[in-house]
Amino acid sequence: MSEHTLNSYGNPCKLEGDKEENIPIRKQLVAKYLTFQCISASTVRNNNGKGVDHLAVIKADVDDLGFIFSKGLRDTFSISRYASLSRMLNYFFTGWLIEEIREKFPMTYTVYAGGDDLLLIAPWEDALRLGCQIGVKFKSYVGENPNITISMGINLMRPGSPVKLAIQGADDNLVKSKETDGKSKNSITVFNTTVKWDELRELEAFMKALNNAFNEDDAKVNASFFYRLLKYHEMYLSSEEGIIEGLKFHSLMTRDVRRNIEKKDKQGNVLNQTFLDILSSLYVVGTGFNKTLMNNLKIPVFWTLYKNRGGG
Repeated sequence: MSEHTLNSYGNPCKLEGDKEENIPIRKQLVAKYLTFQCISASTVRNNNGKGVDHLAVIKADVDDLGFIFSKGLRDTFSISRYASLSRMLNYFFTGWLIEEIREKFPMTYTVYAGGDDLLLIAPWEDALRLGCQIGVKFKSYVGENPNITISMGINLMRPGSPVKLAIQGADDNLVKSKETDGKSKNSITVFNTTVKWDELRELEAFMKALNNAFNEDDAKVNASFFYRLLKYHEMYLSSEEGIIEGLKFHSLMTRDVRRNIEKKDKQGNVLNQTFLDILSSLYVVGTGFNKTLMNNLKIPVFWTLYKNRGGG
């Protein structure tokens, strides 16, 4: 795809072949609509022509809302307090969220947002970033009250896929988020992986490290390495289920990184030690092993793969 720039005449949108659709800037839209193809193409356009042109459906709602209303007010229950709590929860979705979308994620469709839930359709990477923002902001909005939380499901889709099936996939992921550990919620599910909101920040940071290493000059990190990471991830999960052979991932990944990822100059000095230190948390034996990262490795790996597909 050729690179396009946003100008005063509109936002060019790739459709099929060499055809383009000239879509006005989102804020200038009144009765017109962006096509799903145009929305999905924005990720590629904003990523130097790389990545998949997918959409994502975001579905989220507040956890245990009935419990919050019935037990949260306790002996202080009154119609006015009930209405105030309801109004404040609603304002998060109709106030902050709508403004956040308008200012930072303008290619996002708000199917509905209000009460205690939302349904959005956005470019896939915008969906991941917006989802993360929602989790962080909601925690702050409720004063970090551990009893008032939100869960989310994100499902990627191609722009020509049936929307009904994509929404059902997001709903299925939302159900998984609410079943984490069999009791706790406050989670997000994407790429068939469910994590707590505070874990998602760490996974995003690891994705950025992978992405930077992939896009370096003379990079040794490539797509093949990412797929090997997924293999080590599966081996680790099998070891957690009691399959001793799965523990080989420690030695296999150690050898892999030293042979294929480590970069040295002519004097033998390691040039990418910082990245190697980050990777080592996936295979080192002992206290340095990052169990949370290895458990949820699919999220940063697939995020990086999708972000760079077609670009190397």
